[in-house]
Amino acid sequence: MKIQSKTPPRNKEDVIMKRAATVFAKVIIPYLTKGKVTVVEIVATEEIFLTTVEGRMDFVFLMSDGSYLHLEFQTTHGGIKDLVRFNLYDVMLFEQKQRPVNTYVIYSNDITKPVSSYSFGQNSYKVTPICMVEKDAETALTAVENKLKNGETLTDLDLLDVVFSPIMGGKMPKPDRIKKGVTISKECENEKSRDIQALLYLFATKFLNKIEIEQIKELIKMSDLGKMLIDEGKVAGKAEERFEIARNLLDVLDDATIVLKTGLSLDVVQNLRATT
Repeated sequence: MKIQSKTPPRNKEDVIMKRAATVFAKVIIPYLTKGKVTVVEIVATEEIFLTTVEGRMDFVFLMSDGSYLHLEFQTTHGGIKDLVRFNLYDVMLFEQKQRPVNTYVIYSNDITKPVSSYSFGQNSYKVTPICMVEKDAETALTAVENKLKNGETLTDLDLLDVVFSPIMGGKMPKPDRIKKGVTISKECENEKSRDIQALLYLFATKFLNKIEIEQIKELIKMSDLGKMLIDEGKVAGKAEERFEIARNLLDVLDDATIVLKTGLSLDVVQNLRATT
């Protein structure tokens, strides 16, 4: 989408939800809406031109009945202000494409009973809200575990339950949900396992403390994603060692020699000298 004004940065949960929608594009709409109409394709939202401070649609899907399904992920509840923004998106999309537009708003972050409609004069606008907190995480994960135990193949809809379990309702602690989700992703040997682990790890960095995050890393360390995280940690550690060596040499060596000793760039060394 082409925007004429600056847009705010996306928070971590928005990124997770959009990545999940991309990975599970064909099934996420039936999963969320329990509808019978299927997705034909994801529509490029760059085709839509808006002039607004927050002009960014999350997803638009072309459905098998010829309509468009506009999907928004919300971690906050902005009330009518959000609905006005969604309405603007839908009107612009309809004006350009001349197809029916149905909008679903997926609420996480324990949001319940959001405003779903408003009127302005003789006109009105309505979305279909879906509150993730209304689904119980423990029930969903147990059902997936039982399918695995019975030797059944997990469907993408099952895998979406695993992915979204951290933002579902229920009494099960979030660390337990994420650990169980990672375990399931490792056992099911699905082509999307790495994506699932990455999404769960992102949820971990949002909801868990440092100790709990390390436990998640330990759980996935033998997977491809785990090896990648470990390698990144090693690289970060080596970089910090070079910085420390450079700091210790600032008083005794010139910048060019420090560059040769540490492998840091001249700009980095000069910046260290200026800020130390």
